[in-house]
Amino acid sequence: MNFRSLTLSTFVCVSLCASLAFGQDTTPPPPSNLGGAGESCRARSDCRANLKCVNQLCTDEREGQTCGATSDCGGELRCISGKCTTPTGVSHAGGGGVGSDEWMKLRLDDGNVHPFIGVTIGGGFDTLGVTGNFAGFFNTGTVDGAFLFALNGGVFIGNHQLTFEVAPYTFIFDGKANGPAFEMAGSYAYFIPIATGGLLHLYYPLRLGVGMMAGGSNTFDLAFFQIQADVIGAAIQLGHVIIDLHLPSFRYDITDKSGTQLHIFDWVFGTTLSYVF
Repeated sequence: MNFRSLTLSTFVCVSLCASLAFGQDTTPPPPSNLGGAGESCRARSDCRANLKCVNQLCTDEREGQTCGATSDCGGELRCISGKCTTPTGVSHAGGGGVGSDEWMKLRLDDGNVHPFIGVTIGGGFDTLGVTGNFAGFFNTGTVDGAFLFALNGGVFIGNHQLTFEVAPYTFIFDGKANGPAFEMAGSYAYFIPIATGGLLHLYYPLRLGVGMMAGGSNTFDLAFFQIQADVIGAAIQLGHVIIDLHLPSFRYDITDKSGTQLHIFDWVFGTTLSYVF
């Protein structure tokens, strides 16, 4: 071995020993194209060191493990409810949930079908009309109060909404009637996007539906065919919650008995509060 080779070997040895002595990390940096925590993956090799691929997301290996303190989790995880958990949401381990930031980022047009449940409440006014054989025997044209409380559910397919609504004897179609009526209807609505940037989305919903109303003696022992139409309103989406404002929701009910037609026109101002899954 010549003097030059000996000198080079000595320099390498001294450099390596100094790095170890002073605690310097000699591990080469990970490739920049590997996914970090929360980024998509198809296999473990797509993720950086100490991460594994769970449900197509790069996940810390300690996520989901039991812990007594945050120091037990290491890295960027926190000890929440005895589990090592990503700070921005619940654990991804075992088919885990979605972080709060992802909850806010729900879009109706993400290509998925989104079921929803909701409740409608509102009040307004109504007018009555009669045509046919005994039209002159009824006092019509007066304006009375109206009230609606209904449960509803259905699905969003993109910006298209299919809804089934039920008012279990909570539809006061006329303030002077003997009492409330049972009402149910199915409807289709299209949510026209107005402003869909960021975390808050604004839509203009157009809705058309059909249904029925009946209430025994409260509806003169008659069943009514109903048409529903919402052409003025707004819908605000914040995460998985949609606030649908009816300004108003129009309900037209009609029935026939012995050649006499009874018409009921209801304008209900209110809101539908829905949770989208």
